[in-house]
Amino acid sequence: MLGSGRGTALRRVALPLQHGVFTAGACWGAEGDRPGLKEGGKCIERERKSLLAVRADIWYPRNHWPFSSWEKINGDDCCLWEGVRCDNQSGHVIKLDLRRPQPSYYDDDYYYDEVSPSLLNLTWLRYLDLSNNYFRGGPIPNFIGSLVNLEYLNLSHAGFGGTLPPQLGGLHLLHSLDLSGNYMLKVENLHWLSHLQYLDMSWVDLSAATDWLHVINGLPSLSVVRLSDCRLQTLPTTLPHVNFTSLSTLDLSWNFFFNTKWPLWLFNITTLAELDLISYTFGLRYNFGLRGPIPDEFEKMKHLEVLKLTGGFGIDGGVTPPSSLTLNKLKELDLSGIRLPEHMEKLSNLRTLALRDIIGQIPESLGNLSHLESLFIYGGGNTSTELPDSLRNLMNLKRLDLRLDLSIYDFQGSLPESLGNLSRLESLSIRGYIHSTTGLPESLGNLGNLKTLELSLYNFHGAIPESLGNLSRLESLSISSGYIITVPESLGNLVNLKDLRLYSYDIISRGGIPKSLGNLRGLKTLHVSGFNVSPQLLRNIGHLCNLTLLEMAGNIGRGAEVNELFEGLSQCTEGSSLEHLVLRDNGFGGYLPNQVGQLSNLNSLVLAGNSFVGSIPASIGEQKSLTNLILRDNNLTGLVPSSIGKLSNLMNLVISSNRFDGVLSEAHFANLSKLKNFAMSYNPALSLSIHWAWLPPFQLDTFKARLCKIGPKFPKWLQTQKKLWELDISNNTISDTLGSNFFNSFGRMPFLNLSHNGIKCNDPRIRYPEPSKYPTLGPPPTDPKTRKG
Repeated sequence: MLGSGRGTALRRVALPLQHGVFTAGACWGAEGDRPGLKEGGKCIERERKSLLAVRADIWYPRNHWPFSSWEKINGDDCCLWEGVRCDNQSGHVIKLDLRRPQPSYYDDDYYYDEVSPSLLNLTWLRYLDLSNNYFRGGPIPNFIGSLVNLEYLNLSHAGFGGTLPPQLGGLHLLHSLDLSGNYMLKVENLHWLSHLQYLDMSWVDLSAATDWLHVINGLPSLSVVRLSDCRLQTLPTTLPHVNFTSLSTLDLSWNFFFNTKWPLWLFNITTLAELDLISYTFGLRYNFGLRGPIPDEFEKMKHLEVLKLTGGFGIDGGVTPPSSLTLNKLKELDLSGIRLPEHMEKLSNLRTLALRDIIGQIPESLGNLSHLESLFIYGGGNTSTELPDSLRNLMNLKRLDLRLDLSIYDFQGSLPESLGNLSRLESLSIRGYIHSTTGLPESLGNLGNLKTLELSLYNFHGAIPESLGNLSRLESLSISSGYIITVPESLGNLVNLKDLRLYSYDIISRGGIPKSLGNLRGLKTLHVSGFNVSPQLLRNIGHLCNLTLLEMAGNIGRGAEVNELFEGLSQCTEGSSLEHLVLRDNGFGGYLPNQVGQLSNLNSLVLAGNSFVGSIPASIGEQKSLTNLILRDNNLTGLVPSSIGKLSNLMNLVISSNRFDGVLSEAHFANLSKLKNFAMSYNPALSLSIHWAWLPPFQLDTFKARLCKIGPKFPKWLQTQKKLWELDISNNTISDTLGSNFFNSFGRMPFLNLSHNGIKCNDPRIRYPEPSKYPTLGPPPTDPKTRKG
């Protein structure tokens, strides 16, 4: 147990974890800290070096948490580093938290991580969190099982794979284990578990652990069990003895309990506060929910606050919860594939109700749930297309989310004018098919407390009501449609709007956006796609000085010139706040003015797929924060300025498919130590002239220079690039013979194209392709300007 042998008394505290909070006999406090930690004093030198070795194997922006403090503040005292805590008596490191804020697969560019064996030197470690990193499907290292003092281990969403090592069974002090989100990970059995209070293996393959229930039933200390989407196929209906004396949360959702009856032992767990049995439903034929009537025994669960159920379809097309169901403490109810009872008013304390693919009508008694604050209705082919009139009575409702399945093509009568009676509504989301002649009710403008509005209307075409402009408190607005839509002029009245997203997917005719958009001076993010963009609108957007993100993609910019946008942004009295500018595939014209360099906060500049002319201004080098510069597929000409070499934070540089000329030299790359991806293809007059002994400051992942001027020899600097996984220098005038050094550097590269050059190889491990196949090596083509190959 935690603290045993150290004279530390146990106390019960709330232990925060990824999916909630549970009370456990562990002494980690609100931020994962506990008594006995220190935040000052010199740490042990051997452990400091080990921490640096661990850090070296985890890719993370060095100016982001937690590593920023490891170098800049008290760099020698690891006890003061973010994510590190030391014991106040021994000075040993006992906590290491290297989690990312979000899983790495949400990042545009993520890199592979490794678990350093130097962790073994942190023998006093009690708390280890490596969640949300990416370990590329590698196995969980066996040596983690040697950290015998661990009490808290979180490896969730970290990209681990293979089979879970049995050595983890040696962690006898472990109270909390989270392996969730590692969908490539397999666990053959659970017999190694002991003393746990929190267990989350959601997404982990447990299909081989057929006795999973009997194992966890033998762990009376368990408080939280989450086994969602674990490919479990059996849920035993009987259990000789229920040993779950502390269980408060049980999540068995999204498994394959096909043709399984309700397990009556479940209702003997009277301590349960949360039960999740949501499962897959695919119409009436395929359903993996529990079968048969919902038992009256639910009444035994007096402490239940959260209940999520999927019904198994019976002969009548659905099962119905008992009308007598009270569950007075129930605050959240999520039902899927179930026919609702006519009387729901006994669930009087409900705060959140989600109804998914409900069978038949939604009863009028829904309007009697006077405390309801959040309502989600996700309709399917079995749900009636009518919303009950009593919906207007839900006067405490703050969030309403309506999603309508694609099988309901005409959702008629679903948006009555009475929707405007929900005066406390703060968030409204309507997604799906709305009957085009019915339209949207003008009463939407009565929702004066609305802060978030999402209208994703697949078959709606026409005008959005002018009453939209009455929503004076609106902060986020998203409108999208598969047809042409007209945004009202009253849009300009929404002076508190911070986030605006406008999408039209009608590829034939494009709707318009009013000029009044320029009045939204408080706007921070703006996304526009699929509309006609006039020159005046682009000029007006240039006056939105608080924008941090502007994305315009797939529009038609007739006569719109990008220089007017930049000139407008440069006139902001306190400077533009813009961090991300994406103008992609709009057909905008104009040129890049010197004012580009005045956007000092710019992180990403993506101007691909337009018709820009002229050259890149030298002022581009003033954008010290720039990490992405994407200028492909334009008509840019002239020399590429050497000031690009000042962009010390640049990671992605793409200038392909333009008409640049001149020479790229060492000066263009002088300070690009972070560069990962560089593309200069399809610039036939652009040369790369680098001294043969040059050592670049970067390590590239990709280099694309098809149909440029590279040569006449194979670039020696490329052999210094140890992380390359894609190289394309085809269609150049390279004439050289490559030997074993080339194979050692590039022989296992996933994407390699050296075709249409005069390259030969004297290493027998590299074979020339058959003439009929796509060439990897070979002679130059007869027309060196061709883009083929």
